[in-house]
Amino acid sequence: MRIAIVGCGYVADLYAGTLALHPDMELVGVTDRDSKRAQDFGGHHSVSVYQNLDDLLSDERVQIVLNLTNPENHYAVTRAALEAGKHVYSEKPLAMKLEEASELCEIAKQKHLHLSGAPCSV
Repeated sequence: MRIAIVGCGYVADLYAGTLALHPDMELVGVTDRDSKRAQDFGGHHSVSVYQNLDDLLSDERVQIVLNLTNPENHYAVTRAALEAGKHVYSEKPLAMKLEEASELCEIAKQKHLHLSGAPCSV
């Protein structure tokens, strides 16, 4: 499966560092609202850097979006990805409001897409 990361902060390095353990997954590109952070991350991991979320979502190679944005942006990014026909794995929480999380689940169900989130670690 080909994945793309949205949000290139600290946690993105943790995910990228474990990709070698998953040979069936390929990181094809990244984007971040901070273009320098995206460029640095993309250069370090030798992957494409998308100028913005729309560019990432329009890339037909991307099958799964890994949403590593801040919690306040999880809903909007995940919704856009689902609407674009992409599977989504999101850091926690899925959304900041229960109604938004329920809406995301319904969109995924209607479009026959997988929607998953990082487990909580207390």
